Order: sequence, then C-alpha cells, then structure tokens
Amino acid sequence: MKKLFIFKFMATTLVAIVMLYPFWSATGNEAGSNGVLESLGAMGFSATSTIIAAFILSVALYCRSLQKCLSLVQPSCQAMNPKMVWLMFVPFYNIVEDFFIILNVTRSIEQEAQINQHLEVVNSFGRVSGFGWCIAQVAALFPSFLGEAAGFIALIFWVVHWRLITKVNALLMIDSLDAKIT
Repeated sequence: MKKLFIFKFMATTLVAIVMLYPFWSATGNEAGSNGVLESLGAMGFSATSTIIAAFILSVALYCRSLQKCLSLVQPSCQAMNPKMVWLMFVPFYNIVEDFFIILNVTRSIEQEAQINQHLEVVNSFGRVSGFGWCIAQVAALFPSFLGEAAGFIALIFWVVHWRLITKVNALLMIDSLDAKIT
C-alpha cells in the first residue's frame, strides 16, 4: 500500500509538471506551443467558459454513472468504495487515479458477471475503452497537434466507456428490481 501511495504521488507530480509547463516555459509565448490552452484562448471567454462548464457537468454525470454501477454491484464484488469515483475531480491526481478507477470498476463488473445472469449479454467489461481514454488523456497533456488529437480520441473512448457503463447499469437495475419483487 505504501508503494502504491508513493507511485501515485510521483505520477501526480509528473502530471502536474507536464500540465503546468506551458505556464512557465520560456517558449510558452510561441504560437502553437500551448496546445489546448491556446486553442481555448482563441475561442474567447464565453465559448471557453461554456466548454469548461459542459465538460465539468459531463464528468459529474459520468462519475454518477460509475458510482451507480459500483453501488448496484453486490458488495462482495465491489473492488472499491463507490464514492471513490469522485476522485476524478482532484486536479492532477485525477489523471493518475482514473486508471485505478477504471481498473476497479472493470474488476467489479467482472466479479458481478460471475454471479449475475443478466450480465451474460455483456461482451466487454470496459477495460479497452476505459484504459483507452485514460491513455489518450495522458497523451493529450502534451502541447501539440498530437496532444489535441489524443484529446479527441480520449473523448471518443470516454463516450464509448460511458455508454457501456450505462448499459451495465440498466442490466444491474433489472437484477435489483427482481430482488425487490421476490
């Protein structure tokens, strides 16, 4: 556990350095060197504010879906406390913790599938799409066209993963309703 904490701390420090680099870089004033920061700034305050607000709202709804998924899974199958998904809102740390959240949500669904017949129709438990958006999100940190492209790819994987979690939640709700009826 101590090694995991040290790893997360070091990885978070590295993420913070990469994310803050454009703000103190001597070359940060050159056109194209600030990646998404420059793109957002070019859109103006209103558009940028709207995009940021929509993103925060989307992340909150996604976290709620993940929390619901973990809450619907049998307690013995939960690989993490459902409330821990909200760590996605901790700046810098979230980039690192997202990998662990995806891993634990995937493990929880896989464990539940062992005992829940409703999940037999699920072909994927979200490992590829979940880790796909996490990896692309890390690549998106680098200020360049490739970073912006990685951000777009991360968004696609994120939506695919979110849709899968929504499907799993619907299947788990069937089980929850069955339990209330009997």
